[in-house]
Amino acid sequence: DRTVRLLESLGHRTEEVTVGLGVGWEEFVLANARLSTANLAASVDDLAASLGRPVDSSTLEPSTLAAHRYGQ
Repeated sequence: DRTVRLLESLGHRTEEVTVGLGVGWEEFVLANARLSTANLAASVDDLAASLGRPVDSSTLEPSTLAAHRYGQ
């Protein structure tokens, strides 16, 4: 609401729409999480291999390590 009011006060026209994703919201979020973490895992693995470093808690923050493991 606040963002809409701000945009309209700046001269923008806003319109609420519903996007047909073809799947439910939960499925959409899960698919995006899988895609993002798979890409992250591949990037981390490539970087670790090129630097000769392990992929573990000595080189990654806990949230990044968890995402890496999920994406494998």
